[in-house]
Amino acid sequence: MAADSAGNVYSYSGGAWSQAQQLDTAGLTSVSCATSSFCVAIGGGGDVFTYSGGTWSAPSQAVGAGDTVANLTSVSCPAAGVCMATGRWDAYAYSGGRWGEGQLVQDTGFFVSISCPSASFCMAADNAGAVYTYSGGTWSESQELGPSLTSVSCATSSFCVATSVSDEVFTYSGGAWSAPTQLVGAGNTAANLTSVSCPAAGVCTATGHWDTYAFSGGKWGEGQLLQDTSFFVSVSCTSADFCQAADTAGGIYTYSAAP
Repeated sequence: MAADSAGNVYSYSGGAWSQAQQLDTAGLTSVSCATSSFCVAIGGGGDVFTYSGGTWSAPSQAVGAGDTVANLTSVSCPAAGVCMATGRWDAYAYSGGRWGEGQLVQDTGFFVSISCPSASFCMAADNAGAVYTYSGGTWSESQELGPSLTSVSCATSSFCVATSVSDEVFTYSGGAWSAPTQLVGAGNTAANLTSVSCPAAGVCTATGHWDTYAFSGGKWGEGQLLQDTSFFVSVSCTSADFCQAADTAGGIYTYSAAP
C-alpha cells in the first residue's frame, strides 16, 4: 500500500499498482501494513482508516492527550490488529480493535517517524534530533542523536537505524546508539537523507533526494543516483532483495535482486 498527500491510497498486487482510492481529502501522512489483509492509514487532521477484509473502513478520529488535535504523522503496525502511531508530541496505541487516547511523550520537537518491530518495542524520532524508546509498556526519556531526524527503522528490538537532514546515520545495536556516520551522494554530492528501511538486522536501504544507499556487512555504500526530478519521501524493503521507493511526483521505483 502507498499513500499520498492528496488522501489517496494505492495497492500493489500481482506485479501492478491499482488506481487511486481516495480516503481523506485533507491528505494522508503515513500507511503501514502488517499483512496483505491488514493496513492502517492516517491523516494529519487525526483521521484513521483501517484496511481489513479487502476494504477500507470509514474514518475514526484519534484524540490527543488532553483532548487536543491528534496531528498524526507516522504509523507502524508490526502485526494484524496491533499498531502504534505518532502525532506531533503524542503516541497512540491500537489493540483490541480500538485506538487509545494519545499519550503525551514529549513537547519539544515534532515526531516524524516511528518503527515497531513488535507489539512491545518501538522507536520514534523527532525533528529536533531525539529518539524515544517504547519498551515494556512505557516510553523512555529522549536520547539526543543530532540535527533534525528524518526517519527511523527497526528490524528487531536490538537493531535500528535513524537518518538525519545533515546526511548522518545512527545505528542502534547492543542497547546503544552509535556515533554518526556521514553518507555521501553520487558524484560526491550531499546525501539529503529522507527515509530508511531495515528489513533485517544489519541490512538497510536509505533514500536521499535522488539517491539510494545500501547498508550491509557493517558499512554504507556510496549513493546510487536513481533520478533527479523529484525528491524521494519514503522507502520500504521487505527483504534484502526487494524494495520500493516513492517520490514527491508520485513515482514508484522498484529494487529487485531476483533474476
